[in-house]
Amino acid sequence: MTQVQKSGSGERFLFADGLRGLAALWVVLFHMEEGKHIPHLLEALPQWLGHALFNSGHLGVPVFLVLSGYVMAWTVRKTVLNPKSGANFLMRRFTRLSPPYYFSILFALLFLVLKAMQIKDWSILPSYWSVAAHLFYVERLFDFKYINTVYWTLWIEIQFYLFLVVVLLTVDRVKGGLINHAARYSVFYILGLVSLIWPLRVVSEIFWPMGFVKFWYCFSAGLMASWVMAVPNKKHERLSVLYFLAIIAIGLYLNDLFITITGSTAMLLFVAGKFNYMGTWLNWKWLQFLGAISYSLYLLHNPLTGAAANIIRRILHPGLLTDCIVLFAVISICIFVAWLAYKIIELPSIRISHRFKS
Repeated sequence: MTQVQKSGSGERFLFADGLRGLAALWVVLFHMEEGKHIPHLLEALPQWLGHALFNSGHLGVPVFLVLSGYVMAWTVRKTVLNPKSGANFLMRRFTRLSPPYYFSILFALLFLVLKAMQIKDWSILPSYWSVAAHLFYVERLFDFKYINTVYWTLWIEIQFYLFLVVVLLTVDRVKGGLINHAARYSVFYILGLVSLIWPLRVVSEIFWPMGFVKFWYCFSAGLMASWVMAVPNKKHERLSVLYFLAIIAIGLYLNDLFITITGSTAMLLFVAGKFNYMGTWLNWKWLQFLGAISYSLYLLHNPLTGAAANIIRRILHPGLLTDCIVLFAVISICIFVAWLAYKIIELPSIRISHRFKS
């Protein structure tokens, strides 16, 4: 059985939390490179190292998506989905995600206002309609530009949750209001297989802007890795491993690291759960801390990165030493602000979300 640690905020998967912390830090490093804040440092590093640490940091995203599927599957493993429990599940997720998200919107708008004042160009500010659309996670549905580029994954996450609830409501209702793990697994396995047409590039179009369907295989991989641990079944384990290997093979064949990391993350979670390492792998204090603040770190780092790096680079002469100072200072500032947001915004929202019982 998968090791789960109890904490003040509920059940904790220590290995999953460690992965989440690494993924968040990786995304921060990616935006350091993307914003061209450390050019001299990148030139000084071996090319392979710079590529792995910075250029490839966007690959933290598939790790997040798989982990989301893993945790959501564990959350509903003992819950019969009916209209009431389904609504409570969604309210729990919205309450957990929204306060930190809304705070990050205000945070990003503040930086945009300061930038507009500096360059004397107020056209860079989003419209009221854009802000309103962001509040409901539907900005891309109306083709508004993201206030913060990291928000695209939240739009995908919300669609994941809605689809998960709809499917489980249907399956559990057909089964007479009882949990039938075999039926649940079979339905989601079939949906997972169908979703492979997107990474296989058999289909490239999606049905609405930034539709979740092209990323469903990521979420599905996490679901399968979790459910076969929550309800052990040798046949399902074999099918899940085949699914993970298929994703990895597709990624390797297409030379697509996003796909490869999706399958590899799911396989690692499966192995950790299967062999009882979920409570020991990556159980380092600093990494568990990063995992705890990872959501706030992900939401807030982008405007902080640009502002802090630009201020330091204006004060100091360009060069390798300056880039090293920028890197250290930006990471430190981002982690500190994320920790404050976690303590002040996230923890209360987590406690409130627990009021919505399944």
